Amino acid sequence: MISNSKTKRLQAYFIGWHTEGENSECLYVALIFPSEGPIDVSVIENIELGGIQIATVPELITCHTYVGDQTDVDEMLLEKIPNWTDNYFFRDIAYLAIKAKYDPMFDGVEVYADVTFTKKLPLGFNINSSSIQEIE
Repeated sequence: MISNSKTKRLQAYFIGWHTEGENSECLYVALIFPSEGPIDVSVIENIELGGIQIATVPELITCHTYVGDQTDVDEMLLEKIPNWTDNYFFRDIAYLAIKAKYDPMFDGVEVYADVTFTKKLPLGFNINSSSIQEIE
């Protein structure tokens, strides 16, 4: 059996952010993951912010994950980021919506995650074909 998924450790890229609170205590941010062609994201896990696994500090970080099948904008981002509109739901793009409270333990704001991609079949794929090849 040919595996049709691959997990990669990727850095997410900032596309929108806003701070609020005394001394900009809270950071709201939208981040997308790079795409290398016609792929679907099936899982986003082991998310790190500034070198810290976010699952270990739920009191400091709220994270919403989207794998590309979303049809609505993230409500937290819509409410908190100025000029964020209903059009920013990023169909077919994997992204994160994060609220992070400042803590000195964070070493920067780089965000990494393990992203599992499931490859799409090309147009014209013959399901009756006797040989199925992994798409590169």
